[in-house]
Amino acid sequence: MTDRSTDVLIVGSGFAGLCCFQAVNRKKRKVTLLTSRNHFLFTPLLPLAAVGTVEVRSIVEPIFSFQKSEGEIIIGEASDIQPEEKILLYRCEDRIEQIVYKELVIAVGAVTASYGTPGVEEHCHYVKEMRDARALREKILYQFERAASLTEERRAKALHFVIVGAGATGVEVACEIHDLVQHDMKRHYRQLAASSKIEIVEASKEILLAFDRTLASYAQNKIRQKGILLRTEAPVKAVEKDKVHLKSGEVLEAETIIWATGNAPGAFTQKVAESLKINLDRGRIPVSNNLEVISPFEGIYAAGDCAVLKDSKGQPFPATAQVAMKQGLYLGKSFSGKQMRPFHFQSMGMLASLGSGSALADLGFMQFKGVLAWWFWKAAYLTKLVSLRNKISVLMDWTKVKFFGRNTARIDF
Repeated sequence: MTDRSTDVLIVGSGFAGLCCFQAVNRKKRKVTLLTSRNHFLFTPLLPLAAVGTVEVRSIVEPIFSFQKSEGEIIIGEASDIQPEEKILLYRCEDRIEQIVYKELVIAVGAVTASYGTPGVEEHCHYVKEMRDARALREKILYQFERAASLTEERRAKALHFVIVGAGATGVEVACEIHDLVQHDMKRHYRQLAASSKIEIVEASKEILLAFDRTLASYAQNKIRQKGILLRTEAPVKAVEKDKVHLKSGEVLEAETIIWATGNAPGAFTQKVAESLKINLDRGRIPVSNNLEVISPFEGIYAAGDCAVLKDSKGQPFPATAQVAMKQGLYLGKSFSGKQMRPFHFQSMGMLASLGSGSALADLGFMQFKGVLAWWFWKAAYLTKLVSLRNKISVLMDWTKVKFFGRNTARIDF
């Protein structure tokens, strides 16, 4: 076992972890980033990558691009912590290693919540990681290829795309699939495109619960105008291969089922709760207003989707990229010696795409929708991409799609 030590150890390379890593002053503190993946993924554009509106590699950046000296980043899977000794254990290939830290930042994000629904993990596609987008894109293209040789009855199931969850991710995925089918697949499979069916299934009474109700109503009308079916108050009971069982007793037959629901704690988050002898709050680690974990042990912090901090009204801050970025930046400055006030989050607003030419923008003090919101959405995300390479790549991808359409070549990975 190799002995390593660091002043600040950050676990996770999402928005919170990366922002914290970049913000720590190297002249004052030694910092180490432990991550299980060798890239940073700009998750807000993942629904677009799932259909080829942008390429997957356009929204990822090699994680080693962000280190300022060799050895600051370690690729490994965090497995446990020993808070009394301030030791973190991680798996590297087939061995267990350890790091001694002074301050620990847990920024491991969250996983997609299945809510205990049978069959979800075995039969559903997620929209959470780079591999998810690649797999979903190939699956959609493959469905059209094979549907061409099927009987009409089997073709209906092959071209039925069910998205479970009507939050921003589910709505964006549904609208992007619609654009892929109507703008690109239609050129090759006109009859198949006309008979394809996209359906959103939502357990709640309304969609896009985080948005202003006027905007959500506009989105609902826009979705239906596109011909996307929308079922609300339709909780899922179970998922089988090519079947979605609703609690109402109805069965939806579809060969492509996409699960885009809320968040749940990952394995390491649950292990942390056990080691620190704390209870998770809605699957997230409770933290104080300086983002320190509320536990018997000092020097352990949490940020991003795996952490929960409540505002003055007792409402938890949302699990969004902008919250994670600000929390990571806050901790990085704090570790560098800057005197920080209690963490306060002021939302910059929420955005959601409804496909080509339409989007929602809820900025708090104002809301707007349609084409203007779509351009605002594109500009906002373009500026938030972490590297110049990403910005140029995404801009080029959008330009290529505008003039030449999406690349519908299927590649088996």
